[in-house]
Amino acid sequence: MGIPVGRYLRVRRLCSTTDEFKVEAKKLYWRFKERGYSHNSLKKAYNRALGTDRNTLLTPKKSTFPAANHKTKNIRVIGDYSKEHSEIIQILKRHWHISCQDTELEKVLAFSFHRQLTQSPYTNPIGETWLTNKFKRCHKCGDCVSCPFILKTTTFVKKIDNTQHTIEQFINCKTQGVVNMMKCKCGIEYVGNTIREFQRRVMELVGDVRHKRNTSVANHINTMHAGNIEMMRFFGIQKVLNSTRVGDLNRKLLQKEAKWIYTMASKAPYGLKGFTFTPFL
Repeated sequence: MGIPVGRYLRVRRLCSTTDEFKVEAKKLYWRFKERGYSHNSLKKAYNRALGTDRNTLLTPKKSTFPAANHKTKNIRVIGDYSKEHSEIIQILKRHWHISCQDTELEKVLAFSFHRQLTQSPYTNPIGETWLTNKFKRCHKCGDCVSCPFILKTTTFVKKIDNTQHTIEQFINCKTQGVVNMMKCKCGIEYVGNTIREFQRRVMELVGDVRHKRNTSVANHINTMHAGNIEMMRFFGIQKVLNSTRVGDLNRKLLQKEAKWIYTMASKAPYGLKGFTFTPFL
């Protein structure tokens, strides 16, 4: 629940009035619902932000880190945005060893473990076998209510040019951190993601249809197919591994989701989800 709380508090800080906050919070609520967050968790985050005094949010927090030694002046390379950013980075990396040989620069350049660590001579003798390749697909767990809606598949095809894509990981109903696709039998697609177990997101989308909620998937099924949930089939496209940094998984999921929406040409109006570059900014 940490991500919704942080975002609601940020909106609370930026909005000068309570009424303005409520309007923006409503927009934020639907964006989180699209990502798979539950109503109860979002309600708790909203109430916490609403009950927080805005003045406390505007006051800078005292740093818990020890004061920096001002005698040491570190060198930072800071510049304006440029299309040549990648080339500049490559030049710095290519000639970094020359900078490290300078007796003055060596005192302020960041230490790199690359200077001390060497590649291990050990290599894993066990390669991929027919057994490991067999499980790289989307499976049903066989033990949950979402299984009837899961499509067992190894590949999926881009409908415009019939380009075939292969699922490179093992994914089933209980897998967390999944970029997934809902494929309607009429051919329209919805690409989404979830931090939670895949089955929970599937049943949430099915529940949206049954309760006629105002979401893109529910509106399509209810309008075009008279609410027939049998028109929907779900499968995982890619599993995104978590990292130790807070918020990293959510950002990676949004980036992978945007990538697959673009790759599969399933952005609205040809699909049920919009495309945005926001996760990459």
